[in-house]
Amino acid sequence: MITRLRGASKGVKAYNTLQCGSEPTDHIHLHSDLVFVNHSCDPNMAFDLSSLDSAEWHIRALRSIIPGEQLTAFYPATEWIMDQAFDCNCGSERCLGRVEGASGISAEVLSKYWLNPWIVRLKKDQSIQPDRT
Repeated sequence: MITRLRGASKGVKAYNTLQCGSEPTDHIHLHSDLVFVNHSCDPNMAFDLSSLDSAEWHIRALRSIIPGEQLTAFYPATEWIMDQAFDCNCGSERCLGRVEGASGISAEVLSKYWLNPWIVRLKKDQSIQPDRT
């Protein structure tokens, strides 16, 4: 664990909020410099909001982080549909190219990342929905 997430408050979905549950209204504002954590398709940390108790929410390291290294997170680990999609320029070998949220990423690709439980659940639900084309 890097740090506990303190001072977050409920918010309306926006480019600077984190999704904290499976409902579209489940978003929080961080009220800290953590709002500036950049996306990477090869992240070194994750926003772990998996506990039902928000006092247990924290930032977890996904690998060793070198002092001075920029903290990066995989945004689709919390976001089902991004408020503002963007072209990724992270430079990772597994770069997605376009980041729109977990809803548009295959289950196979998502399986390579640490994900919050609602993302796993929403992806599973999405895969059992009948094809309406």
